[in-house]
Amino acid sequence: MSLEFHIKREAILLKKIYNFSKEIMVPDYIYIGNNPPKSFVPVDKVDNKVIAISTKNINKKLTNFAVTLFIWEAAIILALILVFYKTVIKYIKEEENIKQFLELTLLTITHKLGNFLSIYRVNIEILKDKCNSKALNRLDNAYKIMEKDFVFTTNSLKRLSFQEKNIKRINLKIKIMEILSFFGQALSDKHLTIHLKDVYVKIDEQDLENILFSIFENIAKYAYKSVHIKICTDKNHIFLIVRNDFKSISKGSGIGMKLAEFLISQYGGEIRTRAKKSFLTLLIFSK
Repeated sequence: MSLEFHIKREAILLKKIYNFSKEIMVPDYIYIGNNPPKSFVPVDKVDNKVIAISTKNINKKLTNFAVTLFIWEAAIILALILVFYKTVIKYIKEEENIKQFLELTLLTITHKLGNFLSIYRVNIEILKDKCNSKALNRLDNAYKIMEKDFVFTTNSLKRLSFQEKNIKRINLKIKIMEILSFFGQALSDKHLTIHLKDVYVKIDEQDLENILFSIFENIAKYAYKSVHIKICTDKNHIFLIVRNDFKSISKGSGIGMKLAEFLISQYGGEIRTRAKKSFLTLLIFSK
């Protein structure tokens, strides 16, 4: 309610009391008469007499109201700050606990998988000493791919934390050929057509390796007879086009592709796929 409303209400009550008894004693800040002093403000009339209130009293009421309002607002702001502080601290602690839990989980999983791969490697080496066959070579190659995939994936997961990336200019053609070398055995029975040129992308090398590994791993798994890899460019982008035929595609977890999509998005790029007569994968890098 406004100060003016309070003053009007006080004047109405005063009129009722005055009509009941003309001899009432009014407070110093109220004047009832015909000629109110200059420091008084008329607010009503009674029996042709003016009811006026002192401006000092009005200023005093305003001051008291302002002080009260300030105290309440200050108290509310302090309470909100305290609530905000408590919420932020709680959120930070929860984030830290989640981060520590994920790191511990990751370390546990990588440790167990690392032990499994070590045992697997020992068994392969024992078999290679005793016999030499194409099946064993394929098994050895599959192990190397799995081992490399394990290293790439665990490194990526570790780097998903708040570590700074080492961004530099990398020759995409050289890195493609490097990653393809891991899948030589798996692609040896495919007709591989490669049209690459020297282009450079600004990216963290580990991230680029993970992106390319995820793409070519899918190609090695699902390509039937032919694979075509090409690099194109325009003014603002670099396009890596990978096309392969397929006999059938079994639905996998898609985690590798999701990781690649996430990583490339950190650099303003994207991955598009299309499956019709052939499977097309398009990687778009920003220059």
